[in-house]
Amino acid sequence: MKIEVPDNVKYVGKEAFLDAKSLVNVKLSPNMNYLGKGAFRGCINLKDVEISSYIEVINEETFKGCVSLNMVELPTSLKAIRKNAFDGVGNNCKMKVSNNT
Repeated sequence: MKIEVPDNVKYVGKEAFLDAKSLVNVKLSPNMNYLGKGAFRGCINLKDVEISSYIEVINEETFKGCVSLNMVELPTSLKAIRKNAFDGVGNNCKMKVSNNT
């Protein structure tokens, strides 16, 4: 399953997609400015994530246990990655800094 978060959504709450096994791709709203703690924790089939250009912090355990994660596009606005944000992701996970909008 692919999710494209609509432009009017400003945040993803704590554990919003916790253990969503069918989730494979996520493209966050370009207007999003907050990802809650553990928002995608345990999404074992999640492969690709495109993060909004307004996100400044990736909170604790946001992608913890996403063992299939291959690619994360990080915005240039990113200022901090909190503890265990990517704990347990696959060894082949690549992170790319992009100037997405």
